[in-house]
Amino acid sequence: MVNYFAVFGLNTGFDIDIDVLEKKYFEFQAQLHPDKAGVEEIEKSIKINEGYKVLVDDFLRCCHLLALQGFDILQDEKAIKVDQKILLEILELQEQIADNKDLKKLDEWQSWLNQNIKNLINLAKKNIDDKEMANAAQILVKAKYYKKCLADIKNKKKSLKNAT
Repeated sequence: MVNYFAVFGLNTGFDIDIDVLEKKYFEFQAQLHPDKAGVEEIEKSIKINEGYKVLVDDFLRCCHLLALQGFDILQDEKAIKVDQKILLEILELQEQIADNKDLKKLDEWQSWLNQNIKNLINLAKKNIDDKEMANAAQILVKAKYYKKCLADIKNKKKSLKNAT
């Protein structure tokens, strides 16, 4: 597994300097521009792009930190076993979203989910800092499913708007 922190010369941890990350990203892009790059450089450029996308996003950065410790969150076929309470909560929320036709209620859920995702990421960060990786993994799984619910809300709102 690629350690994107190492690729960018950053300390492995949640708290990174985004300005430094962006500066290094643009430096790499200038060096590896496709017009003056061979196959090897293009492959490195792809890795740089993937790494930047992961490290710039709080949720993905947390997931990457866990993946480096052997806890996969993002790949369903390799992911950790999810707590049943989390699954039941998510299934109930998804049913409510699917059955809802009130745009205002969907907006409320969207705001609620966004705030809860931020809170879960902060809690996962604390657990990672405390070396409680299994706890952090369960927390991030819940955030992952909340992100899926956000996508469901976006699609539901779009279909409701198109229906009018």
